[in-house]
Order: sequence, then C-alpha cells, then structure tokens
Amino acid sequence: MTACAQILIRAVDETRAAFGSIQRNLGGLLDAARRLTSSPA
Repeated sequence: MTACAQILIRAVDETRAAFGSIQRNLGGLLDAARRLTSSPA
C-alpha cells in the first residue's frame, strides 16, 4: 500500500471517529436539554 493511500485511510478513520464523538456529545446535550424542559419550574 502506498503512503498516500495510508494517509487517506487514516484521515477517513479519524474523520469517522470525530463524527462519532460529535454524535455522542450532541446526544448528551439533547438529553440534558430534555431534562431541563421536563423539570418543574
């Protein structure tokens, strides 16, 4: 495998990992927002 292909594969893997992290963080944010809106005022 060429160095260029290895770099591209690594970039794709890191991008997927970053999007997964963002998705988990947004899920946590959504859960927190739901708790705020459902808590009694």
